[in-house]
Amino acid sequence: MQFPSLTALFQHIKTAWLRFPAASLLAIACMIASIVFVERNEGGQAEAWLMRIIMATALGVPLLLSTSIACESYGWSLQKTWALRGLALLALMGYFATLKVAPDYEAPVDGFRFFALALAVHCGVAVSAYLNRKGDAVLSFWKFNKLLLAEWMVAAFYGLVLYVGISLAILGVDQLFSLDLSWRIYLHLFTVIAAGFHPLYFLSQVPKDYALSEDDPSYNAAIRNLVKYILIPLTLLYLLILYAYILKIGIAWDWPKGYVSSLSLGFSLVGILTYLLNYRLVETDDSTFLAWFRRWFFYLLSPVVPVLLLAVWRRLSDYGITEPRYFVATLGVWLFLICLYFIVSKKDDIRFIPLSLAVIAFLSVVGPWSATAVSSRSQFGQLEALLNKSGALVNGKAQPGKGTVNDDERQRLYSIINYLSERDAMKPAQAWFGSELDSVFQKRTLRYDISRLLIEHLKLEATISNQKSGSFSFGRLTSSLPTEGFEKLFKIELSMDAKQEFKADSIQFSLTKDASIVLASGKTRATFDLKPYLRKMLAKYTDEFYYATIEDPADAAVSLKSERFEMLLIPEVIDYEITHLQPRVNNIRGTLLIKPRK
Repeated sequence: MQFPSLTALFQHIKTAWLRFPAASLLAIACMIASIVFVERNEGGQAEAWLMRIIMATALGVPLLLSTSIACESYGWSLQKTWALRGLALLALMGYFATLKVAPDYEAPVDGFRFFALALAVHCGVAVSAYLNRKGDAVLSFWKFNKLLLAEWMVAAFYGLVLYVGISLAILGVDQLFSLDLSWRIYLHLFTVIAAGFHPLYFLSQVPKDYALSEDDPSYNAAIRNLVKYILIPLTLLYLLILYAYILKIGIAWDWPKGYVSSLSLGFSLVGILTYLLNYRLVETDDSTFLAWFRRWFFYLLSPVVPVLLLAVWRRLSDYGITEPRYFVATLGVWLFLICLYFIVSKKDDIRFIPLSLAVIAFLSVVGPWSATAVSSRSQFGQLEALLNKSGALVNGKAQPGKGTVNDDERQRLYSIINYLSERDAMKPAQAWFGSELDSVFQKRTLRYDISRLLIEHLKLEATISNQKSGSFSFGRLTSSLPTEGFEKLFKIELSMDAKQEFKADSIQFSLTKDASIVLASGKTRATFDLKPYLRKMLAKYTDEFYYATIEDPADAAVSLKSERFEMLLIPEVIDYEITHLQPRVNNIRGTLLIKPRK
């Protein structure tokens, strides 16, 4: 493998642009939007729009590639080609219009839908040129996709070499000349290579010949050894482990555990990939082991599928449907269909694998049977059943103060309401309550506040346990800020899994597991301990209930100090968790006032 010269790289980009102009343009747009997002990432409205642009353009590259491949393979005219591209772009614009853009919206639905559609369009790239071909279409399909995979890996290798080489050069210059370059420069470099160089180089290498069914499967030694000595033995080892677990279930007569579904699904997908790579290896290798694997793989896989579906069904019956469980269950059904097809059919048409997967992935995110629609109905049913069981809901009407729940049930209620609120699916619950809660169901109510307000209204108390979750809401107490003497003001929204950076001030804030706020500015780092304040608030407001609205102005601010800084925290909402009497802040939203200590 010879690394291409700079001139050759520009030639590859030109080739990609001339052959796949729409896909290349979207790749460049995705790269630019990603660069701007990395530079501006402050959690505002602009960043929300940028993320949606990134999602749409990233989805559009394989979508437009698949349409161009289909048009080329069927010999369509330029007019028909651009007409199909235009329809694909219209579909992409329709998808973009459905994406949320609020800066405080985490968009779990958008994330699930993006990955499902990405799976569908990538399968479309694999099969679009061979939907109506006959004769040696299966062999051509196999070799075309083998070449695509090889070229993708080559592009990834070149990209990795470029990234490491240029990163080391930047690091060397930074250290030698004490430039103190921002860490963002490495993210920008990664973005340019991953979203720009890699897709454009790959597009330039897409095979132009779609009739590739010559007798020689053209396996190189690396792929041959990978399949023969690594992938097939690993697949059989995975199957052996799952068989042992199935035997354990039969002996103990115990339900399979929920996580076995994910393990079974992962092992099955690895096995199918191995089967596809091995599909023509048996023609060039006289090993009976390879022929045996190709002949019996789906027979060996078939006993795993019922265990997978049984494990998923157990989780669904206990906790209802969510998008991840929906997708696992759907893929389990898909695996059943794949096994049935290859066991019963005499053709063994491997085009059925990506084609069926694309159809199922697309159907899982559209219509009333989509993952979100089905999950929302299921979780709403779970919510109604829990409230009926507690006595807080009788004949479809809320009964404040008459229900009782244990701690696990209260936490489950909190989780379900948050889940439904994130999907704008709590509106039907409005009929349970009187007009005094109409404002809670309006869209301007923050999603995490809805669960607190509803549970607080129902007066559902929880028993004491080793783990508690709750929140403090400060409401209108934060309307005026004591800014005198402070130099900087920051609006913050921190969580355990995300940092917040203010580029203009070169300051970054984060939360630690031990309930502390960390301020980082250049090489300066300061830690502010929230535990004393939390313990005071917990002692004062959580005798019986762990979701409290703070009404005392004296508790609406907390002074925090480090060696170099003094900070005043004016919280709006603090979500916390207590495990074995140790408090931890999961989320905090509010205002920070900062000044250096004298």
